Amino acid sequence: MAKLRDNLRKLKYYRDIKLLFRIFLLSFKVSLFPSRYLRLLANSKPKTKKSGETKRIIKYVSLCLFIRRRLGLSYSCLTRSILICHVLRKKGIDARVSFGVKRKELSGRGHCWVSVGKDILGSPLDYETIFSYPHRDF
Repeated sequence: MAKLRDNLRKLKYYRDIKLLFRIFLLSFKVSLFPSRYLRLLANSKPKTKKSGETKRIIKYVSLCLFIRRRLGLSYSCLTRSILICHVLRKKGIDARVSFGVKRKELSGRGHCWVSVGKDILGSPLDYETIFSYPHRDF
């Protein structure tokens, strides 16, 4: 609970509170309709490259997901990845949802995470990327 209070104190500007509120509402929409928001990622094309906001957005998404967990609402790695990717692409950052499987196991366990360029956001541990969405334009 102290961590939540510390993060809320760090909201310095109105735009940060507005962004946090938008992310919180979007988290519910993504939980209810993940396939719809996954399709929307392909339609949103980043216009500019603002890499400075990436850490702030991830911090706010993590805060919203923490609040959801405290309210008893669960989420999956897919929900988290779509949410982060959607918000980053709206802010002009070229983010992708990467899907992967464990290298050493044949159990079919999958995981997804967000990548921005060559940077991997989150920890895919020993997962091998098999697909990224939306596709890169070559």
